[in-house]
Amino acid sequence: MSTNWRLYETSDGGNVDRELGLGIHVLGSGAAADITFSNQTVSRRHARIEVTETGVTIEDLDSTNGTKVDDKPVIDPVSINEGSTIKLGSLVLTLEPASPKPAPFRPNRDVGLSSGESVLLGPATVGFLRSAGEEVNFNAGDIVVRRGEQQEFFYVVIEGVVELSLGGSDSHRPPLARIVEGGIFGAESVLSKAGAAVDSVAVTDVRLLRYPALSLPSALKESASLRKKLLGGIARNVHKATADALDSMREKEVIARLVQGDNDPDTLVAVSAGSKAIDKKINTAAETNGPVLLLGEDGTGKTLAARLIHDRSPRSGGPLIAVNCRDLAPARAAELILGEDLGGSLPTGDHSSGGVHLAHGGTLVLRGADQLPASVQHLLGSFLVRNKKRKPKEYPDTRVVMTARETEPPSEGRDGLVPSIAENCDETIKLPPLVKRPKDIMPLAEVFLNRHGPNPPVISEGARQALLSLRYQRRNNRHRGSSAGYWS
Repeated sequence: MSTNWRLYETSDGGNVDRELGLGIHVLGSGAAADITFSNQTVSRRHARIEVTETGVTIEDLDSTNGTKVDDKPVIDPVSINEGSTIKLGSLVLTLEPASPKPAPFRPNRDVGLSSGESVLLGPATVGFLRSAGEEVNFNAGDIVVRRGEQQEFFYVVIEGVVELSLGGSDSHRPPLARIVEGGIFGAESVLSKAGAAVDSVAVTDVRLLRYPALSLPSALKESASLRKKLLGGIARNVHKATADALDSMREKEVIARLVQGDNDPDTLVAVSAGSKAIDKKINTAAETNGPVLLLGEDGTGKTLAARLIHDRSPRSGGPLIAVNCRDLAPARAAELILGEDLGGSLPTGDHSSGGVHLAHGGTLVLRGADQLPASVQHLLGSFLVRNKKRKPKEYPDTRVVMTARETEPPSEGRDGLVPSIAENCDETIKLPPLVKRPKDIMPLAEVFLNRHGPNPPVISEGARQALLSLRYQRRNNRHRGSSAGYWS
C-alpha cells in the first residue's frame, strides 16, 4: 500500500496539485487549512484526509456544502480508493498514488527564484501549443538551457523531469525546483527578454514541447487558458517571492531565539492562595521529566511558569529554549520544532535538527502551541508519545513544556489544541487571571516599579485604589498591570 499520494484538482481552471504523506491533512479555503482552495463553495475547514500505512480516509468537518466520494455523501470517515473522485462543494479532486521521485530533492531556501513554483498546463492548453511548437528529446544529465543564455524558446514538459539549478549537472550545486509533466519553464525569461536565470537540466530522459518565443505574445492573446495560468502563475510567484522573503527574515529571528533561549528576569509573585497553589504545582512538575501543559489567558505568567519548571528541575543546567509558535511560518513549523525527519531522531549535531534537538538535556517551551496548524500539533502529539518511550538520556533528551489559552480543539476560523497534546502531557496547570488573585496586585506593582531605577516612586493611596479597582480581565493581565502601576 502506497504511503505517498497525489491529490489534484480536476475542476476547470484548477491548479492545486499536492503530494500527501503520512499524517492528517486539512482541506479548506481558510488560513488554518493545510491545503487551501479558492473555490467559494469550499468551507474554511471543509474536510480532513488521513494517510496511514494501510490506506487513506476522508472525513467531512461539518462543511456548508458537504463532501462526496465517488458521488456518495460523506457522513462518517470513509476510505478513499485509488482514482476516487472527491467533491468539496463544487470543487472536484482526484486521488492517486504519487509517482516515485527520481532522486532526493532539497530546495535551496537561500536563493530566490521567480519560476520556482511551476505552472501546470492542462491537456487542452498543451494541445493548443503544439500547433506552433515542436517536440524535442534530451537525455538524463543534458542541459536544456544554460544560465545566462538568451532564450529563443520556452518549454513544456511532456514526459520526464527537469531540474532548475545554479550549476548545471554538478551535484554539488543546490537544486532550486523541479518541473514535472505539464510544467512550463523559461516563459518568464522570454517575456522579460532577459537571459536565463538558471540552468535547466534533464533529471531523467525527457520529452519536451519547445515553443518559439516570437509566437508567445499571439498565443497569450488567443488562449484564455494559457493567459490565465501563465500570467496568473507569474503573479503568484511575485507574491510568493515577497512572502518567502518575509518568512525567511522572521525565521532567522526565530532561530536566533532558539539559540539564545529565554532570559526574562521576571520573578514569581505568590501572595494569594491561588498563586501559592500554582507555585506548589510548579514544584511538583519540576520533579517530573514528562511534558507539561500550561493554560491561561494572555499575560497570566505561563512563560514564567515554564521557566520556573526548568529552573527548579534537574535540567536547570541544560539549555532553555522558548519560541513563539505564532512566529513560525506554517509550512516550516514542524521542521523547526521536530527537525526535518519530523520524528525527532536525527543524530547529534545534525544541522537540520529542530528545537527538540537544540534543547537536548534541557527544556523546549512552545508558547502558544494552540496556534500551530492542526497537522503540526498531531505530529507534536506523536513525538510526545515516542519521547516517553525513550531511554534516559537518549538523544534528544528534551522536556517539552507547552502553553495555550485553553484545551478546546480547533474549529473553523478559530485556534485550538488537538486532543493528542493534552492527553500526552503528564501535568496540566491552569493559571488564573489577575482578577481572581487580587492579593497579588500590589506586590506585582512594586516589582514593576522597581525596574524603573534605584529610586522607584512610592505608590500613593489614590494609585493603590486605582490599581485595585481595575478588573484585569481578558487579555494582557501582566502588561496592563505593569502599565497601570507605572502611570499610577
